[in-house]
Amino acid sequence: MQKSQGKIVTIILFLASFVLAAQATAAPTYRLVSSKSILQVGEQFAVDMILDNAEGASFVALQCWLRFDPTFLRVIDPGNDGSWLTSPDPNISDAAYHAAFPLSDPFSMVNAADNSIGEIDYQAAIGITDPILTSSGTFARIRFETLNTTSSTEITFQIPSDLSTKNTKIINEDGLNIFGGFTGAQISVVPEPTTLALFGLGLAGVWRSSRKKLR
Repeated sequence: MQKSQGKIVTIILFLASFVLAAQATAAPTYRLVSSKSILQVGEQFAVDMILDNAEGASFVALQCWLRFDPTFLRVIDPGNDGSWLTSPDPNISDAAYHAAFPLSDPFSMVNAADNSIGEIDYQAAIGITDPILTSSGTFARIRFETLNTTSSTEITFQIPSDLSTKNTKIINEDGLNIFGGFTGAQISVVPEPTTLALFGLGLAGVWRSSRKKLR
């Protein structure tokens, strides 16, 4: 009898862990996808902010707090391109994604980039009478310009340890945070071809000078 009860308990625990794992997998996540991973100094590129929501979880608000290194990157303002918010400059663009992500509540909108500290704060919500969303895909795009060379620099989401107004969340209709995780983007910045050519010429000059001295 005890063995049978033990087997039942084991089966129940296994099923419970399976359900919890399935729920964890189903949680919507954020992902950054860069148009290029290796760039030259002074080159511009795009980073798409993507909501992966394959299970169609319902939500009413998105909140994204991102950091990047301002030594190597700066945000390029898209101008008045039809985004929900276009000031203060610079900001990021959601203009092309309004149909899938109609997040237009003016009281819940933040769209601000700070190139001095390498920070992006984007917050958007639906209106009180708007239908609940279950969207998936790209909801905003960031335009960057490279500033200096680096073997690797990261653009990533931030989650503060305190109760900061800046955060990374996905809020459902019950006011709960259903955010399941994120994937950042990494890029490398290499010198411009002209810089490499000049560097090569400089090395050639040093080599010729050294040969003359040896003679």
